[in-house]
Order: sequence, then structure tokens, then C-alpha cells
Amino acid sequence: DKLPTVRELAAQLGIARGTIKRAYDELESRAVIEMTQGRGTFVARREERPDSRKERAMAAIDTLLGELEDMSFTTREISIFFELKLRERVQRGFDLQVTVVDCCSESLSQLADQLYDIDGIDIYKCELSDVVAYPYKLGDGMDLVVTTAAHYDALEQIVGRGKLARIALHPSARTLVELARLPDGARLGLMSASARFAGAMRRTCDFACPRVSPRGVRLFGSDECADDFLADCDALLLPRGYEQMCAREESERIAAFAHGHCVIRYELEIDEGSFLAVSERIAAAKAKKRRTGND
Repeated sequence: DKLPTVRELAAQLGIARGTIKRAYDELESRAVIEMTQGRGTFVARREERPDSRKERAMAAIDTLLGELEDMSFTTREISIFFELKLRERVQRGFDLQVTVVDCCSESLSQLADQLYDIDGIDIYKCELSDVVAYPYKLGDGMDLVVTTAAHYDALEQIVGRGKLARIALHPSARTLVELARLPDGARLGLMSASARFAGAMRRTCDFACPRVSPRGVRLFGSDECADDFLADCDALLLPRGYEQMCAREESERIAAFAHGHCVIRYELEIDEGSFLAVSERIAAAKAKKRRTGND
């Protein structure tokens, strides 16, 4: 069976790409998987046996799930427990555990992608609603939580100021320029995964391109026909990385629309000053963790 790429699995699990890569390398060294350049990553071929490792693993998981359900844990809570234990297993050396928290998956992905440039950290993504409902989702081993100013106070009550860092996000210059270049009266449609993020995009449009003609919002996966929505648009504004948020059919419709129309990706950037401040917090936390580990 073919396995997801490092990027795909990192996006699915909300785990840093470097962590997934190290896990894949370890599995390859144990001949559990085969990694072939140009073809991808596959489960190593083995003879099928009635008592195969996979069957025994599934049986063990079933037993554990049954025990947890008997303890009245919900499916969501069990999922969080598994995630926390997997985090512990994949940690290596003095890597710092950093969790990024925001209310929208669209901004979470963009924020995490920019923090990946900092060496020596493993990044996890959590939506604010999950953290509020399940505070233990952050895990006791979390070294730093990064969030936007809007959610700082709410998270301070959960994690404390000592492990919390705030950043400022703003639309990229490229996004603003592309919006400003839209002709007066252009029919601009917005597509997104959430109404909250679509609202942020709309507010940007209000000052970046006030003379366009808004054509409303379509959320990915909605019942509204994508073709009907696109037929009423001259241009489209989408979150950066939207391909990972929508179904393949929707992505294909958007690609076809882009052949003769303007498609703008709504990119967010971390403010330079707050990025520097977070980098310094991370450097200090890594130094402290090394000292503690060497004691």
C-alpha cells in the first residue's frame, strides 16, 4: 500500500514535517516501509500470515478502544489521547514542542508554515474551539503556545503567560496588490472553508478593492452548485493552500475557472516584529531545555 507523502501526512495529523520525515526514516531503517525516489513511500512487502503484525495490532487497538469506551471517554477524547502519546513517541533530542492555536484552519496552516522556517522545533496545530473544550489536548510536554492577539487572553487562562506567545498576522503585500488591481465593478466571489475566515477576507476587500461588486461567499463542501457560483464571478478570492481544504471536484472546477479568470490567493504573513519576538522566545526555551537535559 502507498503511504501519504511527508507533507500530506503532516497536514493530516497537524505534526511538523521534520517529525514525520524522521519517523519515515526510522521505519525505513527497520524495513517496515520502502521509500523510492520518484515513486513514493510504500509498506514493505511481506508474506501474509493469519497472525500478521497488522492483524495483531488492530486487535490490540480494538481491545484498548473497548477499555477506554468502558471508562466513558468519547471518541474525540480517545483521539486526543492517541495524539498526545504519539507526540511523545516521535520526539527526538532537544526539539521544542510548539503548538499554534487559532480559530480558523485556514490561518492555522499559513501560520504554521511560516514557523517551520525555525530550526529545532516540532509544530502542532490546534483550533481554538478544541483547546477550550479539551485543554489537555495541548499536553504537559508542550513548551510554547503561539496564537494571535485576539485569542491571547482566552489561552492565558488555560496555559499561563509563561508558555504563551502572541503574533500579529496581516494580508501579504502581494494579495493586497492583486486585489487593488481588480477593475471597478468586477464581480468578486469568495470561497473558503469557514465563514469566519471568509469574513476576514471580506473585510480586507472592503478597503483593498472597495469598487468591486461582491458576489457572496461559497463554503467548500456546501450544497450550492460550484458551477453556478463561479458562473456569476469575474474573479475569485481563496485562502492560500485551498487545495487541501476542498474536495478534488471543487479544486478541478476552480482550476478550470482560473484558465480565463483572475484567481487570487489570500495569503497571511506574520508581522516581522512579532516573528522576531517569537523566534527569541523559542531560542530561549530551547536553551533552557538543553540545560535541563544536561543536568
